Amino acid sequence: MSTTDLATTQTGSGLVLQADQDRWTPQQLAALRQIGIENAPEGDLAVFMHVAQRTGLDPFARQIHMIGRKASVWDPETRQTRYETRYTIQTGIDGYRVTATRAANAAGDVLEYEDTQWCGPDGQWVDAWVDPINPPAAARVVVVKNGRRYAGTAMYAEYVQTYVDRQTKEMKPNSMWAKMPAGQLAKCAEALALRRAYPHDLAALYTDDEMGQADNQPTAPQPSSSGLAGARARQRAEQDAAAPLEPSSALAAEMFRLFDELGIDTEARLEYVGDAVGREISNPATVTVGDATKVVAVLRSRLEEPFPDTVDAETVPEGVNAETGEVQG
Repeated sequence: MSTTDLATTQTGSGLVLQADQDRWTPQQLAALRQIGIENAPEGDLAVFMHVAQRTGLDPFARQIHMIGRKASVWDPETRQTRYETRYTIQTGIDGYRVTATRAANAAGDVLEYEDTQWCGPDGQWVDAWVDPINPPAAARVVVVKNGRRYAGTAMYAEYVQTYVDRQTKEMKPNSMWAKMPAGQLAKCAEALALRRAYPHDLAALYTDDEMGQADNQPTAPQPSSSGLAGARARQRAEQDAAAPLEPSSALAAEMFRLFDELGIDTEARLEYVGDAVGREISNPATVTVGDATKVVAVLRSRLEEPFPDTVDAETVPEGVNAETGEVQG
């Protein structure tokens, strides 16, 4: 018996989740209070139980846990912002690997990995990151399920966990990301790849490495480029930002998901986009990539809790500020 089978098969403990259980027992609720989620709404607790049962991870052994973070939420009725605690279900990368392996065994899948790769600002991919000073710009992990490749690419700037240095007031990576940036980034990329290979088994479940950056404080804007190269980059960025938004793109999917998350109904979405970009939008076909980038940034700021796996870095045009949707330069 593996350790991750404890949540649904072990007997003799009042904390063990049963496969047919549909609500927490008083003893389990008492234990949940001890691990800091006593104030979670019943709906979040029900989802937590469902995910724990589905994955077979034991919440009382800290194999899976639910993290609450304060977030600003847009109320579509009052059209005002209010604050509430939003919960994310998380586990470690080991829990992800075991869940995916168990799902593969149950389905008779052949699950394999290609070699992990990293790249720097030059965009050249390598099989080992040997720079002791500079972190990689990105990491890529490819999971192969029954011969089909599922790639996960994680960008360092999107996932690095930071803190504010009290003396210099600068944003710096925390101790783990400062010591092992390549390894930390690779774990994020692996989680992305596994979730794409097994979306049913890993849906609504994120790794601690992925979600740690949700607690980062806002960073200062980066300096813009200059000179001829900068002018060309701005021109390309303007062209990309002005391109019509493809409804099937990952950027569009993220915008729609955030609309759903905030409870903004279909009738109000065009008006919301128009308010965000500063012009009237009467036809969805007129929404551009730059418009959607800006709207996603606004929606995320309301949630104050990013979901980095849903939009790849490639969906944001080169030279477009991912936070504001404006052309840099």
